[in-house]
Amino acid sequence: MMMTSLLTDARPEAVGLKIGRPRTCNCGACRKCRRREYMRGWYARTGRSYPNPERRRAYENGRYHGDHAYRKRHDARVALAQQVRRGQQVPTPCALCGAEEVVGHHNDYDRPLDGTWLCVPCHHLVHAPLPEEAP
Repeated sequence: MMMTSLLTDARPEAVGLKIGRPRTCNCGACRKCRRREYMRGWYARTGRSYPNPERRRAYENGRYHGDHAYRKRHDARVALAQQVRRGQQVPTPCALCGAEEVVGHHNDYDRPLDGTWLCVPCHHLVHAPLPEEAP
C-alpha cells in the first residue's frame, strides 16, 4: 500500500503550493508587516539609517581581510564550531566552576582546537584586566 499525503489526496491541484504567508508580505495586517513598519519608524526616530546589508558586508570583509589578529580569532572560532557540529569535539563543563553552559576559550589562536571550555562569567574573568594595586 502506497502512502500519499492528505493534501494531495484531498486537492490534487494544490501539489507544490506552499502553505502560509510568503517570505515578503505587504498585507499591512500581519505580524511581519506590523514589525517592518514599526522598525522603519524606530530607525527614523533614533536617527539611524535603515540597515544596509552591502555596507555591513563591506565592513566585515574589511575587518576580516585587514586585521590579521581578528582573522585568526575568527578562524579559530569557526574551526572549533565546525568540530562541535560534526561531533568531533564535545563541550565539557566549565574548567573553573563546573557550569554546564560553556563557550570555548582559545589560549593560542594558532592552535584553534586546543583550548578550554569556560562558562561566560569565568571567560570574562579570564579576559578581564587585573585591577591595579591600590597604594
